[in-house]
Amino acid sequence: MMSGQPSSKSYLFFGWYILWACFFILFFQSGARYAFSVMFKPMLADLGWNRTSLSSAFFMNMTFFALTMSIGGRLYDRYGAKWIILVSTLFMSAGYVGIAFIDSLWEFYICYGLLAAIGFGGASLPLVAALMTNWFEKRRGLAISLAISGNCIGQFLLVPVFTAIVLDHGWRISYALIGFIMLAVNTLLCLTVIRGNPADFGLQPYGRKEKEPPEAPPGQCRRILVSGWPWAPIHSGCFLSLCSSAAVVTFW
Repeated sequence: MMSGQPSSKSYLFFGWYILWACFFILFFQSGARYAFSVMFKPMLADLGWNRTSLSSAFFMNMTFFALTMSIGGRLYDRYGAKWIILVSTLFMSAGYVGIAFIDSLWEFYICYGLLAAIGFGGASLPLVAALMTNWFEKRRGLAISLAISGNCIGQFLLVPVFTAIVLDHGWRISYALIGFIMLAVNTLLCLTVIRGNPADFGLQPYGRKEKEPPEAPPGQCRRILVSGWPWAPIHSGCFLSLCSSAAVVTFW
């Protein structure tokens, strides 16, 4: 039985569990994102809005989605994938469940254009790719491809399912159902499977055999920029920021 704590004694490398957890997170998330096209006409007919007003919410969603992805990367480095995906799920679920109760356009802008967009941006493809990079050194390309394939397969399989639900039960119930499904699935996977760094549990990335290069002595990076700069060679264990690296000739 798999526990929430990764174990070096597991027969199957724990990173594979994380890979499939990411697959299913993206699977349901992508289906939820593209369900908007299914809900479009029923919402127009029911609420009496025009196409421009409703399409503006999608534009707003994509704008905040892009902004949140850039912020989510910084937060991922600080707090780890588990909590970023979990908090993003709360935003997504709150937005979609809230849509089921809207009556005015500004409420839809808040629920779909803002809340859902923040949730989608926080649990997005770049975060999953970074997570796979942490856990896999060998077969890294395969791991990333398998994980993010959930994004395409979810669109292919779930959109027809949501279409049938809309036809039978209406768009309000469909939005609420999507919100609760994402909340249940993502929360379960985050709390039991998703982990950010194998080193935190005494594990190595899949396929790694060599030791890491030694870290630079304290102050080594600073001395590179002060003494001999910009011609000094970079120490193998010294990591500089992008701006600092661009100032060193060996960077080019």
